[in-house]
Amino acid sequence: MTSRGQAHPGWDLLSAGATLLAEKPLVEVDLPGVASVAGVTVQQLRRVYPSVADLSVDVLDHERASMRAAIQALLESDASSLQKVVDAFEMVGRNCANDIVVRAGVRLAAESRHHFPDRALNPFETWHRFVVGQLLQARHEGSVACELDIDSVASVIVMAGLGTRDQIQTRGSWSDAAAEMRQTGQVIVQLVSATPIPEGSPKR
Repeated sequence: MTSRGQAHPGWDLLSAGATLLAEKPLVEVDLPGVASVAGVTVQQLRRVYPSVADLSVDVLDHERASMRAAIQALLESDASSLQKVVDAFEMVGRNCANDIVVRAGVRLAAESRHHFPDRALNPFETWHRFVVGQLLQARHEGSVACELDIDSVASVIVMAGLGTRDQIQTRGSWSDAAAEMRQTGQVIVQLVSATPIPEGSPKR
């Protein structure tokens, strides 16, 4: 599902399910509800997704592929290491704002990981590894202090990002997500940076 995205014949059904999963806990979503949103019968839906769990797996696969692509794009960019952290905040906000399936996957990974014991659902660890890598490179570049506790600072940075995203979800202010996430990233990175992150730096 994830590699073919919207070209997949089940994309409309996946999006319909994601619309509910982004707004409700997993246990409150059922096939009749998804079918109603998709405008199909439950029987038609079952041909593609026999259960909400099956649909949720595709949601999680799509979200994971989206975030992996985002991280890869950041790693390949020419921005400084600290700027990549700021850009990561913005990119997460934009992906959540623009893609309902990503948004649903983020909620599933945060709230319902115990329903998928065979999957390593740990958004904190994924982004912590990325931020640690950028801080280590920033130390090499001389843009953060040598005595900086990289692991602890990375944890604070990631928690700031996750907290901002959770507040956006609570308010439902997804249209402002990219800007809010970027602002949080700039503030938190400036606290550990030896040089300020420019306000007008290119957005990715």
